[in-house]
Amino acid sequence: YGVLLAGQKPEEYDVLKKILDRSEHIFGEYVTIERGLNWQAMVNKFPGKTPIYRGAQLFKYFISSPKDFIDLSKFKEREYLYQLKPKILNQLAIAHVQNPYPHFYLQATLDCSNKLVFETISCTFRKNSNVNLKFILSLNNSKLFEWILYKFIYSNAIRSTRYDESYVSRIPVVDLENVNDSPFDLLVDYCLHLKNRYGLKSSKIDQCSFFEHLIDGMVFELYFEEEIKKAGRDILKYLNNLTPIKEEMSDEEKMEIITKTFNELYDENHPVRKNLERMDEIEEIRIIKGLDK
Repeated sequence: YGVLLAGQKPEEYDVLKKILDRSEHIFGEYVTIERGLNWQAMVNKFPGKTPIYRGAQLFKYFISSPKDFIDLSKFKEREYLYQLKPKILNQLAIAHVQNPYPHFYLQATLDCSNKLVFETISCTFRKNSNVNLKFILSLNNSKLFEWILYKFIYSNAIRSTRYDESYVSRIPVVDLENVNDSPFDLLVDYCLHLKNRYGLKSSKIDQCSFFEHLIDGMVFELYFEEEIKKAGRDILKYLNNLTPIKEEMSDEEKMEIITKTFNELYDENHPVRKNLERMDEIEEIRIIKGLDK
């Protein structure tokens, strides 16, 4: 992996070893990553009508309305053509959070409308057509992905940490082509719709927070299937029949599906909620979440 470990505790090293032993691939086999355009100084020089986005506008599963507009006719198409395809948008500067314990916090969303972005955003493009971009986004925004990036790739570093291919591509991953990604994709659809339709301050965000927590648990199960099943806390087997929302549906139809799914899974007697809440009893997950600090 070309990584020099430094500062890990013995129990963290043991968790990392399990992850490495169970990961047959690296993230870079499935994606390529490129920085956005170094055009910040050009916005005032060439104002126009084409929106271009900054890293500060990015959140998990959401990007706010554009504040900058540029005149594309002033540039050669080959400068920005690489951005005109579906991609994941990540903040270039990785957020380091101290509380309640030191960790990275990634903020990424999906772009299927050929947005242009500044260099403060990294663009992740799919390299392998057999792996869905929404599934990759669910991994990217998960607590486990953040932890591996912080503890393994950057070895607890808190300065000059960037979401660049030379680093992020080394993240160990399971065989993504052989994962049933349908429940991941559908939950990402729910999160994207909730945040893009209602913003970040709506009461609907409570539903999105639960779905994000659920995705965290699903990603944990990909890497720690043995431990989770042994503890009787597996959840993926209950998520094979989620109802999709489709582009041609009305907002009311989409929300009816999302709300019905939320109410079902969040019921205190549903095995998904019960197992998800008690997944924190598993040692590896407690270490990753810093619950014993």
